[in-house]
Amino acid sequence: MIATTLGGAWKFTANNNLRLMLKQTERYQQVAPKTIQYQIPGTTTKLQLETDSQTTMWQNTDHPMTQTKIELWPLHRTKPNYLAAGTAVLKLRLTDPLSGTVHNVIYRTPKALTMLGPVQWATQVKKSTPVSAAAFAMAR
Repeated sequence: MIATTLGGAWKFTANNNLRLMLKQTERYQQVAPKTIQYQIPGTTTKLQLETDSQTTMWQNTDHPMTQTKIELWPLHRTKPNYLAAGTAVLKLRLTDPLSGTVHNVIYRTPKALTMLGPVQWATQVKKSTPVSAAAFAMAR
């Protein structure tokens, strides 16, 4: 940050006033978590994703950054799904509403994962609910 301070009786006073003003509106804080729990859409599979991106930065306390989640890894319905360690699964886009600057945080899988594919989906035994004899007789 570069600033020009004018109107101070002493250089230190003008700079100190500027620092105090910034402390009231800006905070260096965590704006995104380091790890998140993510459920792959259309499945019951939950993943613990991690990021190595910077998640702490300056943020205006009156106008916080907006967060937009963008899925990077599509679920394949016609073939088995494999996730290698370090696969990018989710992108969190942080947008500063005042300046319009964008910072992306990429979340990745910490370890490899194999999910069910179409063969396993078709051959899975579904849990059946018990049917009473009276209901069975009525169905005939």
